[in-house]
Amino acid sequence: MFLVNNAGIGMTGPIEETTTFRIIKSFRHQFNGPFNSKAVFTAIWRASKKSGLIINITSISRYMGCPV
Repeated sequence: MFLVNNAGIGMTGPIEETTTFRIIKSFRHQFNGPFNSKAVFTAIWRASKKSGLIINITSISRYMGCPV
């Protein structure tokens, strides 16, 4: 069994124009999302007495394309 966390959001712009809400939302998404997913899946793996693999991926590709 494995879990792939593939999430990420980006913010751009001057810090003085960035609201506290946007910073907190970004932090919750970037940290709490993978952390909570890991906690749930780890509990399932322990209950089923199976091992697992966690892969964390992030990308800015949603925000900006990269030429190939």
